[in-house]
Amino acid sequence: MTQSIQKQKIEPSWSVSEIQEHVVKSICSQMQMKLEMAESGKLQNAEELRNKSAQHKAECFKKDGVKSPLELVKKLAELEVNLTGSKVSISGDDERATLIQDEPKVYLEIRQKIDEQKLEKLREFFSAWMTQLGQNFGFQTKVELAPEGKGTKITFSR
Repeated sequence: MTQSIQKQKIEPSWSVSEIQEHVVKSICSQMQMKLEMAESGKLQNAEELRNKSAQHKAECFKKDGVKSPLELVKKLAELEVNLTGSKVSISGDDERATLIQDEPKVYLEIRQKIDEQKLEKLREFFSAWMTQLGQNFGFQTKVELAPEGKGTKITFSR
Protein backbone atom coordinates (compact mmCIF):
# COMPACT_ATOMS: atom_id res chain seq x y z
CA MET A 1 0.00 0.00 0.00
CA THR A 2 1.29 3.47 -0.91
CA GLN A 3 1.36 6.20 1.70
CA SER A 4 -0.27 9.49 0.91
CA ILE A 5 -0.07 12.75 2.81
CA GLN A 6 -2.19 15.77 2.22
CA LYS A 7 -0.49 19.10 2.87
CA GLN A 8 1.30 18.72 6.19
CA LYS A 9 3.30 21.47 7.85
CA ILE A 10 6.69 20.28 9.11
CA GLU A 11 7.94 22.00 12.24
CA PRO A 12 11.59 22.24 13.33
CA SER A 13 12.37 19.39 15.69
CA TRP A 14 16.15 19.06 15.85
CA SER A 15 18.14 20.05 18.91
CA VAL A 16 20.99 22.51 18.54
CA SER A 17 23.54 19.69 18.72
CA GLU A 18 21.74 17.77 15.95
CA ILE A 19 21.76 20.87 13.75
CA GLN A 20 25.45 21.42 14.44
CA GLU A 21 26.24 17.80 13.62
CA HIS A 22 24.50 18.13 10.25
CA VAL A 23 26.27 21.43 9.52
CA VAL A 24 29.66 19.83 10.24
CA LYS A 25 28.89 16.87 7.98
CA SER A 26 27.66 19.17 5.21
CA ILE A 27 30.77 21.36 5.37
CA CYS A 28 33.02 18.30 5.37
CA SER A 29 31.20 16.87 2.37
CA GLN A 30 31.67 20.11 0.44
CA MET A 31 35.34 20.26 1.40
CA GLN A 32 35.92 16.68 0.28
CA MET A 33 34.23 17.39 -3.06
CA LYS A 34 36.37 20.50 -3.66
CA LEU A 35 39.56 18.63 -2.74
CA GLU A 36 38.69 15.82 -5.13
CA MET A 37 37.84 18.30 -7.90
CA ALA A 38 41.10 20.16 -7.38
CA GLU A 39 43.05 16.89 -7.38
CA SER A 40 41.41 15.72 -10.63
CA GLY A 41 41.94 19.07 -12.36
CA LYS A 42 38.23 19.83 -12.55
CA LEU A 43 38.62 22.82 -10.24
CA GLN A 44 40.85 25.03 -12.34
CA ASN A 45 40.89 28.20 -10.27
CA ALA A 46 41.11 27.05 -6.65
CA GLU A 47 43.08 30.18 -5.73
CA GLU A 48 40.47 32.44 -7.29
CA LEU A 49 37.70 30.54 -5.49
CA ARG A 50 39.55 30.92 -2.19
CA ASN A 51 40.11 34.65 -2.70
CA LYS A 52 36.52 35.34 -3.78
CA SER A 53 35.22 33.33 -0.83
CA ALA A 54 37.35 35.31 1.64
CA GLN A 55 36.35 38.58 -0.05
CA HIS A 56 32.66 37.69 0.19
CA LYS A 57 32.99 36.73 3.86
CA ALA A 58 34.79 40.03 4.59
CA GLU A 59 32.06 42.00 2.83
CA CYS A 60 29.39 40.24 4.91
CA PHE A 61 31.31 40.88 8.13
CA LYS A 62 31.86 44.54 7.22
CA LYS A 63 28.09 44.92 6.70
CA ASP A 64 27.70 43.55 10.23
CA GLY A 65 30.00 46.32 11.50
CA VAL A 66 33.27 44.38 11.88
CA LYS A 67 36.19 46.83 11.77
CA SER A 68 38.88 45.69 14.22
CA PRO A 69 40.89 42.50 14.74
CA LEU A 70 38.97 41.86 17.97
CA GLU A 71 35.60 42.22 16.24
CA LEU A 72 36.80 39.86 13.48
CA VAL A 73 37.92 37.06 15.81
CA LYS A 74 34.75 37.47 17.85
CA LYS A 75 32.60 37.13 14.70
CA LEU A 76 34.55 34.09 13.48
CA ALA A 77 34.33 32.49 16.93
CA GLU A 78 30.58 33.10 17.23
CA LEU A 79 29.95 31.54 13.83
CA GLU A 80 32.12 28.52 14.53
CA VAL A 81 30.66 27.88 17.98
CA ASN A 82 27.03 28.39 16.99
CA LEU A 83 27.09 26.63 13.62
CA THR A 84 29.34 23.68 14.41
CA GLY A 85 29.57 23.37 18.19
CA SER A 86 33.34 23.85 18.10
CA LYS A 87 35.12 25.01 21.20
CA VAL A 88 37.06 28.21 20.58
CA SER A 89 38.42 31.07 22.61
CA ILE A 90 39.55 34.58 21.76
CA SER A 91 41.85 37.18 23.26
CA GLY A 92 43.22 40.56 22.32
CA ASP A 93 42.13 44.11 21.62
CA ASP A 94 41.26 46.41 18.73
CA GLU A 95 44.86 46.34 17.45
CA ARG A 96 45.68 42.63 17.73
CA ALA A 97 43.43 39.67 18.47
CA THR A 98 43.71 35.88 18.38
CA LEU A 99 41.21 33.10 17.81
CA ILE A 100 42.21 29.74 19.28
CA GLN A 101 40.48 26.63 17.96
CA ASP A 102 40.46 24.48 21.07
CA GLU A 103 38.26 21.83 19.45
CA PRO A 104 37.52 22.57 15.76
CA LYS A 105 34.69 20.16 14.93
CA VAL A 106 34.95 20.46 11.12
CA TYR A 107 38.70 19.82 11.07
CA LEU A 108 38.44 16.91 13.51
CA GLU A 109 35.68 15.36 11.41
CA ILE A 110 37.31 15.76 8.00
CA ARG A 111 40.73 14.52 9.10
CA GLN A 112 39.10 11.13 9.70
CA LYS A 113 37.87 11.01 6.10
CA ILE A 114 40.80 12.11 3.96
CA ASP A 115 44.41 11.05 3.52
CA GLU A 116 47.43 13.02 4.75
CA GLN A 117 48.14 14.55 1.33
CA LYS A 118 44.64 16.02 1.07
CA LEU A 119 44.78 17.08 4.70
CA GLU A 120 47.96 19.05 4.01
CA LYS A 121 46.32 20.75 1.01
CA LEU A 122 43.35 21.61 3.21
CA ARG A 123 45.63 23.09 5.86
CA GLU A 124 47.40 25.19 3.20
CA PHE A 125 44.04 26.37 1.84
CA PHE A 126 42.84 27.26 5.36
CA SER A 127 45.97 29.30 6.11
CA ALA A 128 45.80 31.11 2.78
CA TRP A 129 42.05 31.75 3.20
CA MET A 130 42.52 33.26 6.67
CA THR A 131 45.39 35.39 5.37
CA GLN A 132 43.22 36.62 2.50
CA LEU A 133 40.36 37.35 4.90
CA GLY A 134 42.68 39.47 7.02
CA GLN A 135 43.99 41.30 3.93
CA ASN A 136 40.43 42.22 3.01
CA PHE A 137 40.31 44.15 6.28
CA GLY A 138 43.82 45.56 5.87
CA PHE A 139 45.11 43.31 8.67
CA GLN A 140 48.26 41.25 8.96
CA THR A 141 47.50 37.59 9.65
CA LYS A 142 49.48 34.89 11.42
CA VAL A 143 48.16 31.33 11.29
CA GLU A 144 49.76 28.77 13.61
CA LEU A 145 48.42 25.35 12.66
CA ALA A 146 48.46 22.78 15.44
CA PRO A 147 49.49 19.29 14.24
CA GLU A 148 46.25 17.65 15.40
CA GLY A 149 44.09 20.72 14.83
CA LYS A 150 43.39 21.41 18.50
CA GLY A 151 45.08 24.65 19.51
CA THR A 152 45.36 26.23 16.07
CA LYS A 153 45.77 30.00 16.47
CA ILE A 154 44.79 32.72 14.02
CA THR A 155 45.99 36.22 14.90
CA PHE A 156 44.94 39.39 13.10
CA SER A 157 46.69 42.69 13.70
CA ARG A 158 46.70 46.21 12.29
